[in-house]
Amino acid sequence: MALVSVSSLFSPHWYRVAELKPRLKGHIDIHRHVYRDQIWYVLQNHITGKFHRFTPAAYQVLDQLNGEKSVDEIWQSAVAGLGAEAPSQDDLINLLGQLHAAGALASDVPPDIAEMTSRLAQEKRQKWRQKILSPLAIKIPLIDPDRILTPLAPWFRPVFSKAGIFIWLCLVVMALVTAGIHWSVLTENISAEVLSPGNLLLLAVLFPLIKALHELGHALAVKAWGGEVHEMGIMLLVFMPVPYVDASAASAFREPFKRLIVGAAGMMVEVLIAVIALFYWLDAPEGVGKSIAYNVMLIAGVSTLLFNANPLLRFDGYYMLVDGIQIPNLFVRANRYFTYGLQKYILGMKRVVSPVRAPGERRWFIFYSISSFVYRAFLSVAIALFIAKEFFIVGVVLALWTLSAMFVLPVLKGLRFMIIRKPAQGNGRVRPWAAVISVVSIGFVMLCLVPVPRWTNAQGVVWLPDSAIVRAGTDCQISEITQAPDSMVSQGRPLIQCADPFLSKDIDVLQARRQEQEVAYYQAIQESPVDAALKQKNLDATLADLQRAQERMADLTIISPATGRFVVPLVQDLPGKFVRKGDEIGYVLPDQPTRVRAVVPQQDIGVVRDDLQRIELRFAHDVGSVFEGVIDRAVPGGSNRLPSAVLGTLGGGDIGIDPRQGDQISAFEKWFEFDITLTESVVPRHYEQRVYLRFYHSSQPVLWQWLHDLRLLLLEEFSV
Repeated sequence: MALVSVSSLFSPHWYRVAELKPRLKGHIDIHRHVYRDQIWYVLQNHITGKFHRFTPAAYQVLDQLNGEKSVDEIWQSAVAGLGAEAPSQDDLINLLGQLHAAGALASDVPPDIAEMTSRLAQEKRQKWRQKILSPLAIKIPLIDPDRILTPLAPWFRPVFSKAGIFIWLCLVVMALVTAGIHWSVLTENISAEVLSPGNLLLLAVLFPLIKALHELGHALAVKAWGGEVHEMGIMLLVFMPVPYVDASAASAFREPFKRLIVGAAGMMVEVLIAVIALFYWLDAPEGVGKSIAYNVMLIAGVSTLLFNANPLLRFDGYYMLVDGIQIPNLFVRANRYFTYGLQKYILGMKRVVSPVRAPGERRWFIFYSISSFVYRAFLSVAIALFIAKEFFIVGVVLALWTLSAMFVLPVLKGLRFMIIRKPAQGNGRVRPWAAVISVVSIGFVMLCLVPVPRWTNAQGVVWLPDSAIVRAGTDCQISEITQAPDSMVSQGRPLIQCADPFLSKDIDVLQARRQEQEVAYYQAIQESPVDAALKQKNLDATLADLQRAQERMADLTIISPATGRFVVPLVQDLPGKFVRKGDEIGYVLPDQPTRVRAVVPQQDIGVVRDDLQRIELRFAHDVGSVFEGVIDRAVPGGSNRLPSAVLGTLGGGDIGIDPRQGDQISAFEKWFEFDITLTESVVPRHYEQRVYLRFYHSSQPVLWQWLHDLRLLLLEEFSV
């Protein structure tokens, strides 16, 4: 807390508190912390488990709350010691009020039992209010684990030392190297394995067990450095029970390193579990044990990095970020700075105090307040939609509930503040209301009246007819490129000469065998008709083998399948290369514009067909160059089969592939194909090269675009 000087040192209410002799209660401790080279004092309430931060000026007052000095004596001492930085009487009254509300202050006045009961009831209401505003993460306390953890603390203290962390890092590096070596095996058919019904059940069983060890890591780290852990329970995270512990006692640790390790302890435990599971999985025989180890790696290795390490949510990553950048209470202070900016620069309020206390905090507040709000809003809506797929009414209620908590309630609070606000807090009432009306008017115009460009993004591949692909006619070794690449060729012209040293010998052997069998056949005709029929069959088989060998000999000369430009990627690597029958060697590009086959999702097909202004294309190897195109052909019906594996996730694309089909081109959803011809001459780098497309539509105000997208979302997910 910062004590703010005002124009008057004196307060008309001073007589009510001047003779009181307050003191800090016995369950209150004060810790000295340093953040960004600035000293702060943290007050710890061991009963409530809450922490409060004060400036050095406030500490000058706190240090004198011993029950022997009166409030007036404390103030006089502060004025003499702090000079211009001394608090006013109103400041001191406010400070005492905060301490009293926090349950940290006692005095020579008998306690007001009714007031204490009211305060406890208010704290309970506050906890229930937090649960109501966060329906997707409700905490249910169960036990006090401190007595259980205390005997274990000495055994685990070396684990969280610098030596223990170094050993942990060495194991992680070894595991990363090992995982890299076996990456293809680890990720082979991962979708089919993970999404199978039996494996999903196994994941559901393992997840809470691993998370329990995760929370135990936090608790042991707190106990290792003398902290207390008095709350452990279950958190209903999207209605899924997940263990949690209250490790807030780490806020009392002076060293940022210790606080950082407490925040990271849970992830350290999970990563260590993943390391052990990896080494076991590599040597384990096929069976249940190996399947469990793989799922443990998936939960402890992947999920902890994707979710727990995310600093935009108030999980482990957030607390690690707070201690890493030394900005305590980042979430609350960032939101408070956002409110401060609105009050000062929009409403014109002069007597508002910035929460910035150290250099560099302003940039973090701006970045974190905006990014965390956007991410939390997106995640909350995504979770609500996920639930609505299974329980429609529950999901809709949760979505409305969450949106109300994040958008409606802040607006109502702001309006309430505007109505009951005192003119002394700013420039009267006219300026703030004028500012609000101006902002709302500008927002209305921008959202509802100003047209904004609208487009649909899609992906495609450079498309050639199969007749334009130069393929090997047989298994052979390329010996010579007889036609210069990038030259014009006619259909049937020799392009590449291959060699097969064994094929000519096979033909010689077959020809000799044919001559021998012909002599035997004619001789058998004269001697035995039955024997002649048998030799006729042998001769026919030899003639068939000879014909196939001669056809293969002819296929050693690869000819042009069409008329056009002969293109060979990596021509310098072809001489001496062994190819199999059907392998793609090059292309003969017809003398016509380049064609791209694009796919559009079902929810966007209507606007692409009915409201298309122009098409932009960018090739993957040169995304900086933009080309125009026109639709040459549109397939009327949708299909789950993609035109190329390049578009699927297994080929580096964005379209999810259905692992149940056993191929790389079967998507989960239906996609509509378009053949698009470029309006200018472009020579693509290779066939089936990825192309990024943008279909532009007529401009519309942002609000109408949002409503259109919302309608498509409801149709796609719920058919309403």
